[in-house]
Amino acid sequence: MDRAPPLDGQSVFANKIQKYERIRMNPVRQKIKNNFDALESAMSAQRHLDEDSLGEVLTLIEACSKYWRVLDDEHRDFLNAVRFAIEEGKRWE
Repeated sequence: MDRAPPLDGQSVFANKIQKYERIRMNPVRQKIKNNFDALESAMSAQRHLDEDSLGEVLTLIEACSKYWRVLDDEHRDFLNAVRFAIEEGKRWE
């Protein structure tokens, strides 16, 4: 019984690899995601405007920034916008 090739031209093996990668994220990528999620949450809660919570936000920025070389443009832009909001004392919207 002949199998028809996958419609997208990829091998069955390649499809299984992609599915596995979606299920199990690289530990470093997971750490980056967690750091950015925490930073986004802190910014949405306007913690960067509170003197008592500013240290937490700066620590999260540092945790995200150490992966600068592997970040995509979207994440780099996000970090730059966060820095701008802190420097200018602007609300995060």
